[in-house]
Amino acid sequence: MKYSFLLLIAAATLLGACESSQTETTARTEPSATEAANQAPAAVPSAEVPAAAAPATPAVAVKLDGSALYASTCQACHQASGQGLPNAFPSLVGSPRVNDAEGAQLVTIILNGYNERDEYGMMPGYASSMTDDKVAAVATHVRNSWGNTGTPVSADFVRKLRATTK
Repeated sequence: MKYSFLLLIAAATLLGACESSQTETTARTEPSATEAANQAPAAVPSAEVPAAAAPATPAVAVKLDGSALYASTCQACHQASGQGLPNAFPSLVGSPRVNDAEGAQLVTIILNGYNERDEYGMMPGYASSMTDDKVAAVATHVRNSWGNTGTPVSADFVRKLRATTK
C-alpha cells in the first residue's frame, strides 16, 4: 500500500512536470507584444508592380528517404531484409529484375505491378499513388540494399518510363 501511494505521487509529479514543460514551450514560441512590435512588417505587394514581375522563390529540392518509403510501401510483402516470403512474395536480394542495367524492369514493376509468376502473389502497381520522385527513391533504395549494386534511378528516368508504359 505504501508503494502504491509513492507511485501515485511520482506519477502526479511527472504529469505536473510535463504540463509545465508544455506551457514553457508554448510561452517561448509565441512572441511577446514588444517582440511582435519590433519585427519588420510583412512585405505588401505594391499596386505599381504586377504580381508576375515579382521574383519567384526558388524551389527547394527535398531528398526523399527511399528506406522510409520502402518500409511504408513494400516491406509488408518483401520484408525488411528484402528476402520476401517463400511461396508468397519474391526476394529482392540479387534479383535480376532489381539489378538490370538501368533499373527499367524494377521501375516498370513498381509503376504497373507484376503478376507473371504463379508461385507468388500479385504485386499492385503504384503509378497512380506514387510520384516519379518517390518511385525513384524506392527503386534506388532497393537497387542499393542487401548486396544489390544497381545504379541510382532518377525521377526523370521514371517519368520517361511512365510515359511509355501507360
